[in-house]
Amino acid sequence: MQNFVALDFETANRNPSSVCSIGLVFVANGRLADSYYRLIKPIPDI
Repeated sequence: MQNFVALDFETANRNPSSVCSIGLVFVANGRLADSYYRLIKPIPDI
């Protein structure tokens, strides 16, 4: 498995729909090729 994307979701609390950040790491030929990270504002509970 030389080429893959690792994905990470972080939540603000125990609610799985409260995603607050996402991170991706792209590996090509066994080496880090690129990465991405973004903060996400969770939708408040109503």
